[in-house]
Amino acid sequence: MSIIDWDSNDPFGLQETEEERRHQRMVQEAIRRKRRKFVSPAEAHKDNLLLQSEDFTAIWTEGATAATMVAAASPSYDGGSRASILVDNGATGTGNTVSVIQTVTVLASTVYCISFRAKKKGANFAFLNVTGLGAKAISAYFDLDTGAVGATLGANNTTQGIIDEGDGFYRGYVVFTSDASDTSGAINLHVADANNDHVVTLDGASDIYIGDTQLEADVILPTRYTKTTSVAV
Repeated sequence: MSIIDWDSNDPFGLQETEEERRHQRMVQEAIRRKRRKFVSPAEAHKDNLLLQSEDFTAIWTEGATAATMVAAASPSYDGGSRASILVDNGATGTGNTVSVIQTVTVLASTVYCISFRAKKKGANFAFLNVTGLGAKAISAYFDLDTGAVGATLGANNTTQGIIDEGDGFYRGYVVFTSDASDTSGAINLHVADANNDHVVTLDGASDIYIGDTQLEADVILPTRYTKTTSVAV
């Protein structure tokens, strides 16, 4: 008499194994990615629409107050050297802002997510705002000491958040919908002293580490970071 290995819950051996289910998930994700690329103009669905996402000496311009960008060998959130220091120019004085800006062109009435990584240095906060998109108020403060989003938020933010990346680095992000007609705007990253306070002293010590900037279309959370240089990818 032979013994047959028989499972009463799956008598015909039709249940998927974990490996088969994992393969199906991978196939489904690949299909979703392909569909995403063709639902709108291709430019809108690049992984990162910002240029020079790690090099703030190119494409990016300084704000009203001259800011000095210093390449930083360390620290970095992953042990690399992708962070730069956004620091005031040390010209002395108060009532100034220290920022870098990149102009962007977006599609009308489209969901976007803007994100960046930062770590505290002389200052404990970063301030992100998007300007030029009609009357839209899109902004958020990020506490780089406690890892929290500040209380003062843009009225037209869809959502915002901050993610602990380790080694003192955080990834801040804001999700918003672009204006129906004004599609030429600017991404602004500032040093800030506190929530609702991005006016700093020019003492050479108003600074934070920044890097890994990213602008994505049709996502409601930041996805895996993609580095760019002279073209979007």
